[in-house]
Amino acid sequence: MSALIFQKSKYCVLKLHQNLPHKFLAPEIYEMYQIEWYDYLEKIRRTIGGKTWIPDTQVIVHLNDKFIGNHSDLFDFVNQNFTINLPVDTEFYENLINESFKKFVDNPDLYSDKLRHTCEYFINLCQGDKIKKNDQYLCYKNSTLHRIVKDRWLQLGDLGYENNFIDETTIVAENHLISHDRRGVLSLANDGKNHNGPQFVVSLNPNPWMDNYYVAFG
Repeated sequence: MSALIFQKSKYCVLKLHQNLPHKFLAPEIYEMYQIEWYDYLEKIRRTIGGKTWIPDTQVIVHLNDKFIGNHSDLFDFVNQNFTINLPVDTEFYENLINESFKKFVDNPDLYSDKLRHTCEYFINLCQGDKIKKNDQYLCYKNSTLHRIVKDRWLQLGDLGYENNFIDETTIVAENHLISHDRRGVLSLANDGKNHNGPQFVVSLNPNPWMDNYYVAFG
């Protein structure tokens, strides 16, 4: 999602469909974050091989379910057969990256009807203007992805402080109504019995053992 060449390729195939709908159906485009991409690339290299082994490959292109290559092969195919003018300004594609991230942030699937306080807590930390620690507002901005358990989960939201007691930066575990039954479930990490802190977990696969331990809310 954050690669300029991916955004250029995406724009190119959308233009093909827009200008030549009788030749090209609406493209199927899969935007991935880095860890998802590396997992996908590893799998496709095992099954297809060939050009997928080109270093720093950031785009995989299929036409009519047939693998044709990476972004260079896509642009060669387009230039040889059609006339499509693509923007050359890097800033144009950087804006597309920002739009993609904004859509992701603005449209989270949060269970605010079932976990109102938990969702408010998470949103406040995203916005960074409500929760304080040592007279400083806490915010996820510039925090790091500090733990990756392959094919299991990601842990994020380490705000750089240790908390050994319950205070205004923690929240009572609201309930355990939402199951960790699929990829993409969002939950707060445990910060002591029946309490949660800012750190959160994104499940990469079902993690049923988390159901009575972490509070899933999205």
